[in-house]
Amino acid sequence: MILWARESPRNASYCFASNRTNNQTGWTNANTQSEITIPMIDDSVSGVDKSRDEDDEPQTDTISTDVDDGRYIYCLIDTNSHISELPSDGDIQTDGIDGASPSIVNANGNVVDSTGRVGAVVHSCTHTYEAANLATVQRRILSHQRVVDAAGSIYDTPLPLRFNTVFEGGDEGVRTWIHDNYDQIDSALTTLAGTWEYRIGLVWDASQFESMVAETDEELQRIENQQVTATEGTAFLLNKQYKRRLATLRNERRKELIEALQTCVEPLAVEMTEQGGRDIDVGGLSDRDIGEHDSDADTDALNQENTDNDDDDNNSDTDTDENGELIERVAVRVSADAETALGDQLDEFVERDGVSVTFTGPWPPYTFAPNIG
Repeated sequence: MILWARESPRNASYCFASNRTNNQTGWTNANTQSEITIPMIDDSVSGVDKSRDEDDEPQTDTISTDVDDGRYIYCLIDTNSHISELPSDGDIQTDGIDGASPSIVNANGNVVDSTGRVGAVVHSCTHTYEAANLATVQRRILSHQRVVDAAGSIYDTPLPLRFNTVFEGGDEGVRTWIHDNYDQIDSALTTLAGTWEYRIGLVWDASQFESMVAETDEELQRIENQQVTATEGTAFLLNKQYKRRLATLRNERRKELIEALQTCVEPLAVEMTEQGGRDIDVGGLSDRDIGEHDSDADTDALNQENTDNDDDDNNSDTDTDENGELIERVAVRVSADAETALGDQLDEFVERDGVSVTFTGPWPPYTFAPNIG
């Protein structure tokens, strides 16, 4: 089973999207706003107060910083690469953060040539966008994402910048920064052109596997047979041996599934990065719900530690839900026309007992975008 978390950011709403149709066998639509997976959060929002509602937000954010003739930058684009008709005024026809009107600042020449290829999608501002509560941060991040998606529907793959990137000095300040970092920006736009990011989560319900190995593994059967006639003390030790053996088999199977997933998507991936059985790092906060879940521990280390837990060898910091345990997250960058093929590969992969996959995208390549400057 594959769960869809978004509708297309390039063709539909700004929320959680994939433009792959969900009427194919094995795919179900799971549109939900409980998962925010936007890896572009500035470290300055890590201290937000999650207990406060957005209605409690003061009229002026006391933790924001005033700026002189500021420009908030959403992303960088190749202005020569438009893939759809340009708006009459040349700007992005989407509301930005807090209702701002995004526009495009063209480089108007650079240190390499005079084409003015690089443009920045910006809006004018008088302050930065730190906020005192999580709801406001979430709303602003989604607005950021919506603008980047809109840019990607007009131009080729945008180079996304992190949330709350603000420059002083007006349009000229932005142009100066582009000129100073042109080589890196030009290289990134060229590398990322024509590709988009997808995020794949591997969920495994180990119960079917455990039932199978209980009947087929000789070591488990030997221990189980010994338990029948064992004394109370011996039975206790045998039970620990049984749990340890079962955990070892479970960990081996977990690694096999992770390797199989990577092998499955690798032929289509221009670039791939493994995130493990935890949320993608988004500047110190969780990519799923911006801070309400944070698991930095190594999955294998946790699993090994759990084999020695007398009370419950299944305790783990990896995520679990009604479908099983999230054992792996992978971000892949693929060509814009490879989504169907990627989905077909995942359709074949999930034909395994107890396995399901979450698949979100297309995203601008946040995971693979370099830090500029």
